[in-house]
Amino acid sequence: MMRLILLPAFDGTGSMFNALVKELGNAFETTVISYPGSGPQDYSTLTDGIRKQIHETADYVVLGESFAGPIVYQVAVRDAEKCKGAIFVATYLTNPNPLVLKILTAMPPLLLSFFLSRPSMVRALSLSREADDAVAKAIAKNFRSVNPNAIRQRLMAIANLDTAPTQELTIPCLCIQATKDKLVPEHKLIDLKRVCRSLDVRQVAGGHFILQEAPGDAAELVRAFCQNLTAKPEDL
Repeated sequence: MMRLILLPAFDGTGSMFNALVKELGNAFETTVISYPGSGPQDYSTLTDGIRKQIHETADYVVLGESFAGPIVYQVAVRDAEKCKGAIFVATYLTNPNPLVLKILTAMPPLLLSFFLSRPSMVRALSLSREADDAVAKAIAKNFRSVNPNAIRQRLMAIANLDTAPTQELTIPCLCIQATKDKLVPEHKLIDLKRVCRSLDVRQVAGGHFILQEAPGDAAELVRAFCQNLTAKPEDL
């Protein structure tokens, strides 16, 4: 059975994957990673910590949502022997929205946390108008549980993504784009195309937090991608 490792958005809890994991069912041995609630939150430190958690893992596919895109890339580069596929969801490799990041990182941590934990703000920034109210409320509730200082540090890490990576990934890669993403412009796909030799780009209708807004559609794409990785040549 293929092992699927899930890396969360900048909330860092992993609990926002609940709906996706339910939709995936028993198709995978799924491991949800969470980020430490305190201490350094830069990409290098987080990547090192995650690699320590999965260093004894058999072959796997790694999926990263939003904030986790650069971590997925680094894990795939540094663990090329075991990482058999990479899935990038509504993400980027360089700062996706300098203006929004400048505003958010200028806020004191407690104000930032309050701002992000309002369902109305969650919907305005990261969901489509069609998203269920329950989804916005669940995401907002999740952010209320996160250390405000950790949130701000992770946003600072995104803001500091100035230079696009250049080392090529030779493994199969999937990019799931949200059609109504207000935070990650479509042109950010260019960075992924430059480093992913084999990149399959698929779109799902919804906002930035597409795994929460449309978990069923996203799960279908994840299953198909992973099945192709393990399929025998005569089955393709």
